[in-house]
Amino acid sequence: MKKFTLLCFSVVSVLLVFPVYAQTVVTETDITRQAENTPPTNNWVGYTRNAGTLVFVQGPGVPPLGCGSLQFTTPAGTDKAFLYNYDHIGTELSDISGLAYSTYRTAGSAAQVASINIEIDYNGADPGGYAVLVFEPVYNTGQGTVTNNIWQTWDAYDGGNAIWWSSRAINGVCASSCFVTWNYILANNPETVILGGFGVNQGSGNPGLVSAVDALTITENGNTTTYDFEATPAVTYYADADGDGYGDPDNAITSCSATPPTGYVTNNYDCDDTGAKNKVIVCHNGKALCISENALQAHINHGDQAGPCSNSTRTNLALINSTSLENSKSLAYPNPSHGEVNLQLSQQSSKAEIIIMRSNGVIVARQNTIGRKPESFDLRRNGPGVYFIKVITDNGVENMKVVIQ
Repeated sequence: MKKFTLLCFSVVSVLLVFPVYAQTVVTETDITRQAENTPPTNNWVGYTRNAGTLVFVQGPGVPPLGCGSLQFTTPAGTDKAFLYNYDHIGTELSDISGLAYSTYRTAGSAAQVASINIEIDYNGADPGGYAVLVFEPVYNTGQGTVTNNIWQTWDAYDGGNAIWWSSRAINGVCASSCFVTWNYILANNPETVILGGFGVNQGSGNPGLVSAVDALTITENGNTTTYDFEATPAVTYYADADGDGYGDPDNAITSCSATPPTGYVTNNYDCDDTGAKNKVIVCHNGKALCISENALQAHINHGDQAGPCSNSTRTNLALINSTSLENSKSLAYPNPSHGEVNLQLSQQSSKAEIIIMRSNGVIVARQNTIGRKPESFDLRRNGPGVYFIKVITDNGVENMKVVIQ
């Protein structure tokens, strides 16, 4: 039986709980930061006004999902920060049957915390009709009061009874100061659709407010999507009982720590973790093979993928008709590293742009490449930490993470 353990470490590592509905992890590498009032150039866009900020952070506390969250800060009353997703444009409000999120307020007004925003068109084909619908916990007193230094979950749908307001006057609802139920808005505006962004906002008028958001959820047409905001996504580590530097694909833990615990590594290449002669797994033409450690680099140079094919393990190394080499992913190794990182592009990626950035979004390396030979990068001068690698090709975008020790 395959073993997979969720490991809990104090302070930096927490037990991860993954619900059955679909989750999408959102990190700094997934968003584009733009000036306020500019058209979106990505499906996730972070906007700010004046000194307002939005930052992916670890914690605070124990977030409802994963290891981190999205934190907003508005030092002055004129500041603003918001993150919008544009994947739901065209969705009718009548098709929505669930909205929720979790918040954590660190400082600020006792009544406020970041809100949910939805940009809408409420009048169909008629001219005009733009407005922003806003859910704020402060107006949903039946769900409790905002409390500092704890995670709180808010139901922004509540069977259609959650209280919302509109930034502009719409049918039956005045601008800004009419607090009505979701069902009331829908009954008076049955043709309403999502016109633009769906996301979270810490608006002006909140000086000194620091609040974090996680587990932003929307259910439409029976499909639930939950967005898990992460500074550093949870990492899977593999047991290395024989200390050869190669991990057992059948014995894994998931942790919030950026450093492998003692006895674990980041790769799952080991054929036999019992102390036998060093043998590693490679995926060759969709088949998992057990080869000598000395032959690993040669196999990679010829296009093989280090580690099991897809979700295969060492227990089925024979002839595995799983993911073919044409669908294999790019590989960054060694990981963790003391500075030098090699990047082996997948066989799909003959031409690519490579972007390497720190966890705070600062780009430290960027280059174009043609061909499938490994590219090498020396990140020692950038210091230890977590780095994200984005590979952009005609076939799409791949995101990887490496740890520099």
